[in-house]
Amino acid sequence: MAGSHTAALDCLRAAGARVVNVSWSWSLSEITRNLEVRGVGGDAEARAALAGEIHAILARGMRDALGGADDVLFVCAAGNTGEEVGREGALPAGLELPNLLVVGAVDGAGAVTSFTSFGPEVDVFADGARIESVIPGGAHLRLSGTSMATPQVTNLAAKLLALRPALSPREVSDLVVRGGERVSRDGRELVLLDPARSLELLHEG
Repeated sequence: MAGSHTAALDCLRAAGARVVNVSWSWSLSEITRNLEVRGVGGDAEARAALAGEIHAILARGMRDALGGADDVLFVCAAGNTGEEVGREGALPAGLELPNLLVVGAVDGAGAVTSFTSFGPEVDVFADGARIESVIPGGAHLRLSGTSMATPQVTNLAAKLLALRPALSPREVSDLVVRGGERVSRDGRELVLLDPARSLELLHEG
């Protein structure tokens, strides 16, 4: 699985991608549940040990793949566990990489959704509640998740790069985060996506 991420990113880089929407999301608990459902890993203790080994392999593979593409900005979904990214061992959201921008989800009114993962690893929040989405076959559904919020941030990042192609991934990420609105929600300090302000900062710089 780690190798498939590297192969996918090699393909994207060959195509000249500068910003990539990443809705991969793996956590230690999710890996453990998958092993349990499939009857793999023996008893609970052995299964937990196996899950830890798999998680470490995934983390290493993702870190090498994303970190090795340091000219590309990866805009990553925080996850939908309703827990802290660090506590869940979320991947790739929990990786510390200069070219990784992690996105959580609020609703249309800016309230934190019940499902979004959160924590200091999450850089910016965008609307991820009941977003009109096109599914295979062309039908339209309203879906919710951090995977619905992430494309909005990816869209802004792509616009910033279109206006100033010389920007580095870190510079694009900085414009997105500095342009965001600082708010307090449920005792948490959040940065809400504000495309207009980020574009203003680009033109001011």
